[in-house]
Amino acid sequence: MANQNSISQFNLTTKILASFWLLYAVIAIVIVVAQYHSSITVLSVVAYLTVFFALPVGVAYGCWHRKVWSIGLVLILALTQSIRAIQLDTWFNTLSSFAFNPPISLAFAIGDFSSGNGYLVDSLPGALFMLSVLVTRKP
Repeated sequence: MANQNSISQFNLTTKILASFWLLYAVIAIVIVVAQYHSSITVLSVVAYLTVFFALPVGVAYGCWHRKVWSIGLVLILALTQSIRAIQLDTWFNTLSSFAFNPPISLAFAIGDFSSGNGYLVDSLPGALFMLSVLVTRKP
């Protein structure tokens, strides 16, 4: 009986995590719709939707069905978002001003931002990666 209880609780955690990833993707769509104007290039919209819509939807599907390949998608998202450079001359900033700014972020700044240099370190993608790895494992 105790084993059955822990499995149902594990399934609830899986569904909550998948729902969070879907919410993350919906927020990304809302940001694109709200901020889309003529100065934003199609390339930056495609890049933003790939990173912040397609990857989270794939992760949500993988978490919901406990697919191991979803760990790779979460890893890509975590690697691109855990530490972000804030430099005015990077090629990311040439795409657009919002090309790789995440819809949900708990980042803190490291470095000197007065000259346009520094880093944002975000713990949310790493924490979600670890939680997704734990949830995706089969009990």
